Amino acid sequence: MSYRNDVIEELHALKREVGHMLTTRAEEWRRISSQKAQTLAADVQALVTTLRDTLAQDEAEIERALEGRVAQVLVTALVAGVAIGWFTRRKP
Repeated sequence: MSYRNDVIEELHALKREVGHMLTTRAEEWRRISSQKAQTLAADVQALVTTLRDTLAQDEAEIERALEGRVAQVLVTALVAGVAIGWFTRRKP
């Protein structure tokens, strides 16, 4: 019986040790995952900021390109609309 008790005690000790190791590993994985998530969030935030700045610059360039040409653009659109209408009209 003593041998059986020794084996059972050894198994319980191994179970406690494995439990401790698993808990320690799980905490490490949680910490690593949290750090990676924070790094990813910072990267995404930097990307969004860069994209927003780029879009603002492009918008400003488009505004400058069209500035003072509103009448010209409207006339061009009107002429294009009339031409398309004339070419697609139904003949009686």
